[in-house]
Amino acid sequence: MIRIGICDDNALIAEKLEALIIRYGEEHNIDVETYVYHDGSEVLEDRIQFDILFLDVEMPETDGIDTAKQIRKWDARVKIIFITSYTHYMRNAFAVHAFEYLVKPFNTAKVNMVLTEVFDFIEKENKSHDISLMMGGELKVFASNDIYYFERVRRKIKMSTTQGDFEFNGVLSEIMEKVKDFDFEYCHKSVIVNLFHCKRIAGADLYLDNGETLPIAQKRAVEFKARLFDYIEENFKLL
Repeated sequence: MIRIGICDDNALIAEKLEALIIRYGEEHNIDVETYVYHDGSEVLEDRIQFDILFLDVEMPETDGIDTAKQIRKWDARVKIIFITSYTHYMRNAFAVHAFEYLVKPFNTAKVNMVLTEVFDFIEKENKSHDISLMMGGELKVFASNDIYYFERVRRKIKMSTTQGDFEFNGVLSEIMEKVKDFDFEYCHKSVIVNLFHCKRIAGADLYLDNGETLPIAQKRAVEFKARLFDYIEENFKLL
């Protein structure tokens, strides 16, 4: 069961989107449960753990950006998709780790494209592997898809995850040996990134789905981009 929240102060838009989501689920044999709201305050009051949340950016009381900021304090996993008529709001989305944008006016094809992308992502997210790491003399286990990246910071290893950041003693090359079979790759000599969380590349910047940006070393750029494209082509449906 995939729980999907829809929040738009325009009741007609919310109803149209709900109908398109239900139809998509029926056509693709995906069991969906939808909840409709007309202001961000209603979403926050309900506090339901959604898998996907469509949020209108502009609403009279609590807008989509402020709603998303509050949600991120207790839910790092929900895929937030903003609904907006103005693309200049996209810059604010990085602060709340938005998954995607749905620009008004939207039609069936646009909604289906976004739904295909997010459902493919969730399906891949559920196929994770356990990674065991020694931290402070204690063996800890993490799901591979919960890890964003490893970074060498001075003489420590910083690991960024959905549960927060961890720092421990280690050697980056030894970490790579542990995770190389789970779609991790060097984007820089001091950074190993999980390809699963790579959202897009702009120049020498690699954008992750948690809103962070990592550097791509010039010497590794061609090889890394080819590796990332192969991974996306192999694991996700290209829209």
